[in-house]
Amino acid sequence: MEALLGIIYLDWGLDESKRCVEQWFAQWLKPQQLLPLSEKDPKTQLQEWLQKRGMSLPNYPLIAAHGEAHQQTFEVICTIEVLSIQAKGIGTSRRKAEQEAARQVLIKITEHDS
Repeated sequence: MEALLGIIYLDWGLDESKRCVEQWFAQWLKPQQLLPLSEKDPKTQLQEWLQKRGMSLPNYPLIAAHGEAHQQTFEVICTIEVLSIQAKGIGTSRRKAEQEAARQVLIKITEHDS
């Protein structure tokens, strides 16, 4: 699947790739979950969205780390206090957990704006 999307992206660009993903996975996704595709990671997207609106940046406190040192799973919370939005992210690194938490917050913001 990833290879196919990569070929579509390289041959026809980002807009066509997005259209394909939306078409192929529409039955499993709600329309508000289809965030605009961007080359920026979710944490950067969230930071830019907040800064454009003069809001303070979120913290990503670590709430848990599970597993052996070489194979841990991390859990973080991302909170946007002014919007009363909070989301948890889980990942194989703290960075991945933060990215997932930011992605979840962006989805909630999209739902909030709808």
